[in-house]
Amino acid sequence: MGTKSITEKIKELTIVENKVDIKVRPQTKHLIPIKKGERLNPNGRPKGQRNYETIRREAIIAIGKQNNKTPEQIEEMLVAKGVSEALKGDFRFYKDDLDRVHGQATQKIAGDENGVPIQQTVIFIPKPFPSNE
Repeated sequence: MGTKSITEKIKELTIVENKVDIKVRPQTKHLIPIKKGERLNPNGRPKGQRNYETIRREAIIAIGKQNNKTPEQIEEMLVAKGVSEALKGDFRFYKDDLDRVHGQATQKIAGDENGVPIQQTVIFIPKPFPSNE
């Protein structure tokens, strides 16, 4: 990932009719901005829909019954397999499982090359007063 200096980021901004317009990246050009006050999911998650932890726990219980093991034993086997793969350099399962169950770790926003946090600057250019000519 290349880091851009503040001057390079400012160069990407263009001023169009008193607005600051950011260049649209190809992967986000299909997105539609949310209007002020608009709610995209007013009803929230449907009642009875299970989350990942519930589905995971039910699967562990079912696998335990099929193999005559307790859910705790199956859980230990999963963790052992995840650690075993991680020791080989494959962290995908272990990271995904931990992220889903316990949530992702907080990621700090990187600063510039000296570690100084990047400052956000908003440029506002007011419309000129209409002339009385």
